[in-house]
Amino acid sequence: MAWSSRIRLLLFQVFIMFIFSGLLQGQEKLITGTVTDTAGVAVIGATVYIPSLGTGTICSEDGSFRLRFAPGGIEKISLRFSSVGYVTDTVTLDLNGTLEGITIRLVPVVTTIDGVEIRASRPDNITVINIPTVAGAVIPAVAGGIEAAIATLPGVSSFSELSSGYSVRGGSYDENLVYINDVEVYRPFLIRTGQQEGLSRINPDLTASVNFSPGGFSAAYGDRMSSVLDITYREPVKREGSLSLSMLTSSAHAGARSSDGRLWFIAGGRYRSNAILLGSLDERGAYRPHFADIQATGGFKADNGVRLTLSLWGSTNRYAFIPQSRTTTFGTVENAYRLYAFFEGGEQDRYDSGGGAMAIELRHSNILVSKFIFSANIAGEYENYDIRGAYNLFSLDKYEGTENQPDTLLNAGVGSWLAHARNTYRSATATVTYRGSAFPGRNGLEWGATASYRGYNASRNEWLRVDSAGYTLRDADEGLALFSRTDLSVDAGSLTAAGWIIGKTGFLLAGMPSGLNAGIRATYDTYSSELLVSPRVSIRTELTSRLSLYVAAGAYHQPPGGRELMAEETTDQGRLKAQRSYHLTAGARFDFTAWNRPFRLTAEAWGKRFDRLIPYQVDNVRVVYYNGNTADGYSAGLDMRINGEFVPGVESWFSLSLMKSEMQIPSLSSGRFPAPFDQRVHASIFFQDYLPSHPDFRAHINIAFGTGIPTSPPGRQQWDVWFRMPPYRRIDIGFSKVLINGERPGKKSFIKEMVAGFEIFNLADIRNTISYTWIRTIRNSQGETREFAVPNYLTRRSLNLKLTAQF
Repeated sequence: MAWSSRIRLLLFQVFIMFIFSGLLQGQEKLITGTVTDTAGVAVIGATVYIPSLGTGTICSEDGSFRLRFAPGGIEKISLRFSSVGYVTDTVTLDLNGTLEGITIRLVPVVTTIDGVEIRASRPDNITVINIPTVAGAVIPAVAGGIEAAIATLPGVSSFSELSSGYSVRGGSYDENLVYINDVEVYRPFLIRTGQQEGLSRINPDLTASVNFSPGGFSAAYGDRMSSVLDITYREPVKREGSLSLSMLTSSAHAGARSSDGRLWFIAGGRYRSNAILLGSLDERGAYRPHFADIQATGGFKADNGVRLTLSLWGSTNRYAFIPQSRTTTFGTVENAYRLYAFFEGGEQDRYDSGGGAMAIELRHSNILVSKFIFSANIAGEYENYDIRGAYNLFSLDKYEGTENQPDTLLNAGVGSWLAHARNTYRSATATVTYRGSAFPGRNGLEWGATASYRGYNASRNEWLRVDSAGYTLRDADEGLALFSRTDLSVDAGSLTAAGWIIGKTGFLLAGMPSGLNAGIRATYDTYSSELLVSPRVSIRTELTSRLSLYVAAGAYHQPPGGRELMAEETTDQGRLKAQRSYHLTAGARFDFTAWNRPFRLTAEAWGKRFDRLIPYQVDNVRVVYYNGNTADGYSAGLDMRINGEFVPGVESWFSLSLMKSEMQIPSLSSGRFPAPFDQRVHASIFFQDYLPSHPDFRAHINIAFGTGIPTSPPGRQQWDVWFRMPPYRRIDIGFSKVLINGERPGKKSFIKEMVAGFEIFNLADIRNTISYTWIRTIRNSQGETREFAVPNYLTRRSLNLKLTAQF
């Protein structure tokens, strides 16, 4: 079945489910109300959730909510109201009573537990998107977790389902900041392919809030050029736990709080093996991936108002691969080819990291808070392989054989290669951070300072020898030569100091409520010996209660880190300088009602100007840098998103991004060329549904489409020689059934909820390309050679079974 036919059939099925849900609205109930704090101020983004049905919604900017659901024959229902910084409240309603216009007042944590996180507040910048944490748990995706939900947002692209890395508005994987509880997250550097990548650092079982900004973020964050993902882990209000088992990832977590509320802890562990997915790749062999991690956070509130929090984490990733053979068919109908390859040897990789953080919070008064954070992280990465291979490249006969097994017509090339690597990377980071805030009312001030030492020790020794393909068989007087070789060693350290101050105020602009967030960040990096000043500002105006406009602008710097220091070629320009970008974002948010349900439409036009860029290319998921700060460029685009209750009671969203990103190296005559992550169109759909008469039967679908990004033969640095890869197209779908619901009236159980489900990854079985293996045929009688780009495909259709229990 052709791709277009599959899409039409899928959309028809979704349409039928949507119509069927609408016809049964007469069986539904509607709950409306408002969530405020004890002072009557709306709690923006508060979560309203029905545990027994697995549905919920998020409060709008005025704290109001509308929640439709199918009761399924029950007479009473429990609603859970929660928001970061407030005590979770549970209310039981009689479905035969009043369900509209209810008011819920959430109590700030400080009034009951005598302490609250500084970051336990509404997002401080209009460009921040709040993602429901439940999305990370239910979204069907191979990598799963929070990053899978982030990849469905406008402006965000993921090019491999095996990786948690993502590109934001044309930027590289290295341009994204990730924080957990105010501590920056470490990501591995030597990873070449998604197969090697283990668990994401973010544990969805522990997550309380997810805030993401694709650009124009405030001066409290730095120093990266593209985006920031801000994660806050949960503080349990009572004893809790979960256990999840699946064919890919298994996890467990537990949390508790003392009776007086002063002492609490939450911890979780995970294990993952993606061997079942790797078996669908073209490269056959023995895959032995084993990834595991453990994280724990605990806190204590002393009598004098001092709050102490301690966090520990550690992960170990092992990847072993003994390749055997590979068969890849590629090309067009008119010119089709098949590569046969056989291997011997193997690969052994190890990636370990661990660290801890201690936070001390001092609440001087109801409006003034200080927080000190001490954190450290160490990491070691080791990559070793010696793989020998031999290949035959055949042209296929389109007239003979079957559609799936056409006959070979002629041998277009033969050859062999030997790949070798002994790569190591070790790093140690220690950071001290101070944050302060004062919010006497609608106006407020935030400030902070941080000092961080980062030490790197890296060694890369890689080479590739290709025989009988025109690369190593040169003229007789030249002897043998390697196709590619990297031999470098880096031992560097840097001390980075930064300070920032942010002012926030609310005011009336021509009678319309408005808000201003203005700040400045200054950073000094000893490696590049430069002072970086980054002013940032955003302003928002509410034209009506439903429509708001906003503008954000700022300067963003990215000092050289571990991967940039491992450039393929050295530079005669001296030490690397910080890369720099300037952001400008203009957007609008419109809240509206359709089918008596809430929706929000968001649109952002944005532009970024870069200079002092380090040119780079992308090979699979590895970013390879060249030369020094020799490039500049720009990115511009339009991001759109509509989210709301397409199905009553559950949130879904549709995202569309249009963009263009180009670079140039002024010292070369190649002119402008597409940036490595120049994806002109990207669209995604995250859709949730359930059977109205049986809401414990649920379905989740994740659809992604992105046009191809540019690529070129490796190692040549011919920036004006490129072509685009095929588009990325993928459909993942999941189904689940609630087996046990301990919160239903008359059914008390130690298990709050047990859910069984299965997921179908790559439903349409589309062969997506992540990179290419380049083959060149031996010279013919005229001395000519021909080069072939053999695609490296991603995973095919696969099935995953899941069982999750909440205690």
